Order: sequence, then structure tokens, then C-alpha cells
Amino acid sequence: MNQTARTVLRTSLTGSAVAAAALLAAGCSSSSSSSSAPANTTSSSSASSSSSSSSAASSSSGVAGASTPGATAAPGTTSSGTSGSSATSGSSGSSGSSGAAAVSACKTTDLDAATGGSNGAAGSIYVAINLTNVGGATCTLYGYPGVSLVDSSATQIGAAATRSQLHTAALVTLAPGAKANFTLQIGEAVNYPSGTCKPAQGADLKIYPPNQTQALELPNKSMGCASKSVDLLFVSAVVAGAASAS
Repeated sequence: MNQTARTVLRTSLTGSAVAAAALLAAGCSSSSSSSSAPANTTSSSSASSSSSSSSAASSSSGVAGASTPGATAAPGTTSSGTSGSSATSGSSGSSGSSGAAAVSACKTTDLDAATGGSNGAAGSIYVAINLTNVGGATCTLYGYPGVSLVDSSATQIGAAATRSQLHTAALVTLAPGAKANFTLQIGEAVNYPSGTCKPAQGADLKIYPPNQTQALELPNKSMGCASKSVDLLFVSAVVAGAASAS
């Protein structure tokens, strides 16, 4: 074999070996890629599943916190689980009350007094007295009025009325034209010895609405006791509505 032929043969064998090596390398690479792909897919799927589970748990926890019937946060506290309900509770409670205009107590000049009726029982006369809001705005009454009997010269006769437990004190809100009432019990002076009572003829009742220092006057001709040691008058707390004596 001449030198040229040997060279061609050597070149041919070398090219074949290189081609074979390339094919072998490609096969190994393909096999490695193919075998690692499932592991990567599994890992990615696991991460995705874990992320979805975590997201679902977080979402489920949020919904439960917001939708649990009766769930309310304690005043002054916050928590991530109940932030929805606590925010609603806090904002609606405080903003509602702070946003509402304050209603003032009824002044004497806002009111008119009138007798709603009277009847007698067990040595006393019970008089229902109605108070009407004659002002232009809503106002409130709370508690007991002050009541005393005066003579024709507007001088007080005896002791002012003592509070009775006929009605429990409660806030009464009066729109313009609305009425509230209280009951005045007037004992009969003749039930007491003259020397003890010191009878005196009444002309009017002075009525001080709760927490006011100016009085309304209402005609009343009851006989009073000038002696302050005798309690003839007993007054109830103000309640809502017009009434007659009971």
C-alpha cells in the first residue's frame, strides 16, 4: 500500500472514530437529560402543590375568620384572623356614635306643662302632668323634676316633693311636639293634726324640669302643709308619652 493510500485510510478511520464518539456522547447526553427530567417535573409539581396548599389554607383561614357567626374582637384588641370583624365592629360603633349630632337636654323654655288627669286613693290625689316639647328641636329629659306648692304670692308652702319609685329613671327623647309625663302624689293635709301640718292654701305648682333651674307654673288649689316636717308631695321620674293619672 503506497503512502497516499495509507494517509487516506488513516484519515477515514480517524473521521469514523470521531463520528462514533460524537454519536456516543449525544446518546449519553440524551439519556442523562431523559432520566433527570422526571425528577425535575416531580420537584416542580411538589413545589406547586405545596404552594397551592399553603395558599388554600391561608384563604380558608381568612374566610373562616370573616364568616364565623357572632365572631367579634374584644374592644381594644386586634388579630389577623378577626381583623375583618373587628374593623367592622370598631368602625361602625365609634364612627356611628361620633358622627351623630348630640341632642341637648330640654330647657324650661322648650317645654309646656299641663295636667293630664287626676284621681284620689288612700288619702292622696295622684296627678298626671304632661310635658310637651314646644321648641323647634329634639331634646332629652332624664330623671326627676323638682316640684313644690306655692301660694298666691309665689311663696313655697312646706317641703318640696320627695322622689317616689313609681317609675324608673330613663332617658326620654322628645321630638318637637312630643310629650313626656310624670306623676305627682299630693297627700291630703287633713290627714295631719292642724298644729303639725299648719295648713296653707296653695295656688300653683312650681315645676322644675330635670336639671333646670327655671320653673314652669301650673295652677293647683291643693291645701298644703306649711310645716316642712310633713311630706305631702311625692314625684316620679319622667317617662315617655302622654298619660293620665293611674
